Amino acid sequence: MSQQVKREVLQHLAFAAFFLAGLFTTDFFMGEPGQSTGTPNLPATARAQGKATTVSPPTLPLRRTAWLPSVSLDPTRQQAADAEAQATQDAPVLDAAANQSHSEPASRADDPLVAARRLEQQRIEVIRRIAPAVVAVFGLERAGGGSGVVIHPSGLALTNHHVIAAAGATGWGGLADGKLYRWELIGNDPGGDLALIRLIHDQPGGEFPCVKLGDSDQVQVGDWTLVLGNPFTLAEDYTPTVTYGIVSGVQRYQPGMSDTLLVYGNCIQVDTSINPGNSGGPLFNVQGELIGINGRASFEFRQRGRVNVGLGYAISVNQCRHFLPELMATKLIQHGTLDALFGDRDGRVLCTAIYDDADIAALGLELGDELLEFEGRPVTTANQFTNWICTLPAGWPAQLKIRKADGRTSEIRMRLIGLPYPKMDSPPPAAAPPRPRPQQPPGDKVPAAPAPDPNSLQEQIQASRMALFNFMSAPPGQAQNTQQNANSATLLWQRWATNIGLTTQQPLVESVPTAWQITERWANAAGQSTQWTIHCDTVARTIEVSYPAPLENVATTAAAWDWQEIDPSGLAGVPLRYREQRWWRQAPAAADTETWEEVPVAQLLRSPLGLQLWWLTHGLLLPDSSTPALKLDGADRIDHHVTARLEMANQNAACYLWLSLDDWTAPADSQLLKLSTDINGRAPAGAVRIDQWDNKSPLPWPSHRRLVRGLFEDPIAEIATDSITPGPAAQPPTP
Repeated sequence: MSQQVKREVLQHLAFAAFFLAGLFTTDFFMGEPGQSTGTPNLPATARAQGKATTVSPPTLPLRRTAWLPSVSLDPTRQQAADAEAQATQDAPVLDAAANQSHSEPASRADDPLVAARRLEQQRIEVIRRIAPAVVAVFGLERAGGGSGVVIHPSGLALTNHHVIAAAGATGWGGLADGKLYRWELIGNDPGGDLALIRLIHDQPGGEFPCVKLGDSDQVQVGDWTLVLGNPFTLAEDYTPTVTYGIVSGVQRYQPGMSDTLLVYGNCIQVDTSINPGNSGGPLFNVQGELIGINGRASFEFRQRGRVNVGLGYAISVNQCRHFLPELMATKLIQHGTLDALFGDRDGRVLCTAIYDDADIAALGLELGDELLEFEGRPVTTANQFTNWICTLPAGWPAQLKIRKADGRTSEIRMRLIGLPYPKMDSPPPAAAPPRPRPQQPPGDKVPAAPAPDPNSLQEQIQASRMALFNFMSAPPGQAQNTQQNANSATLLWQRWATNIGLTTQQPLVESVPTAWQITERWANAAGQSTQWTIHCDTVARTIEVSYPAPLENVATTAAAWDWQEIDPSGLAGVPLRYREQRWWRQAPAAADTETWEEVPVAQLLRSPLGLQLWWLTHGLLLPDSSTPALKLDGADRIDHHVTARLEMANQNAACYLWLSLDDWTAPADSQLLKLSTDINGRAPAGAVRIDQWDNKSPLPWPSHRRLVRGLFEDPIAEIATDSITPGPAAQPPTP
């Protein structure tokens, strides 16, 4: 035996001896939970008094036990657990001693081991609940691949741009049910390394399991996290691999390529293992809420491949939420910029560069101006500002507060400008013939995807790559798939319609009674007020608008209400009616004869009153169909809400609707927040803010609205509903 071998044997023997000694020492000093541990483990006061009492295990600190709130079980599991608990309580005590031996002492309620097992069970239940929504993402050739996560029952799933860039515009997605589903590309964000795909169910009307979007702004360093995905394509049945770790950092910035591609701003750093194949997969908190999309990691290269070294980065889910309506609109998305640069100077964040023709320069920003706030949050460093603006798409209504050299402060609000991407130089090369896949062993229950002939598959792969090339070469910000865009808009509209009770089978008020009279009060900043009355007959499909005399001013007896200050179009204050699918206004006439003139829809929408009447008629009271012609225009913000901006068309006219994004795993709670004929609210009709819906009235109705103008939403008037009552049926005079 050589000297080197002898040394290694002695080292192993020494290690084993120290290990056994450690175990003996631990057992001697620590003892078993709940048993006397002897004097060495007593506090100093107890040792001084010579007491040798049993020391209860220390209770966990509040911080350690609060990180995982209770997780509700599956309803069937919950019922079984409740039944078992009730049976235990109701069972008679036959033997007190036996009952005591099987019951857990009260003193063990705070036992760390008991708490750890309880938390472990909760974690297992969370993983069991969220795993079915995790996708193994492949190209058509089913080689390599990444991960994704389903966020809507229709099959919408988030993944990375660099995952679909390798796969093409279509492919296969495997779920934990062992099945493969075709997927298609919906929207793409190369700047933020984000993409939206849609799984296609094999059953008409079939739905997919999905997860809830959390709030990444609440994530803190030290929070526990779960990563699920498809690293190294380990699972042949597509069940995701689970890793567990903590948040190592928040608000991290990772630069990308060409300063505009694959930039990770305000991202989450974790030590949870993220390996090749995890890209595009979900990062969860311990409640099972999605808080990020994994995309980057630091690797060590070894003989067996790349190995994670404990540094992983995830796109925050709040950034995903900002871009979600843009992705659903089937766009190639650009990130937003102010067309200005900021840097740290003597403890302040100053404007260091600005384009001469930049919009923000025209709005008052100058070199040397200090940036105080961005999106309502104080800015302390230039890196902090860069982190925040990275998470916003082009067209986002950003607000900043600046301070001039003379100490004056001002606010600027503008829609962000798009950051351009470098274009692909040439179409992708022809796809190589796919390698034959190995045959499944006999008895393997994993269902395989349909196997087309090699020539057909090669053509499909090439077509998928060309489709992605065309998508990436298209003008940014424009819908690439009109039908899918309309489907997305309808999906969002129906969430709102379900919330307010507007069914998809019939108009809202096609019930008894069939006629309604709605009286509303208008008030301006001067304290003056007046009324209008809307009479609707759902059988005759008519609308009548009349104006009683102005109400007395409560504060003063100043001049009467002036509709021209509210609506210079000339329609306000004039009786209006909707008959035979056309709008009419009452015109002056000789003698006592009523004369009515047709009002073009374009003229109607130039009036703030006409805008509301047009939408209330075609969108709420008398819709021409269960779902109007809708287009998803993009993402926007109303107050603190991320909204989807929809364009609704009818009678060769259109207006924009702002719908809040709600939790797609819960009952519908989407809110209609705003109406306008232009996205900035600067048109003559301004914009209508909807503050409150009254679901207690005979019909759901926007009971409090505000007429505003501009991005700053300067107030013009308020409209409040006084009453909604059944009304008489409409008379059928012909205009």
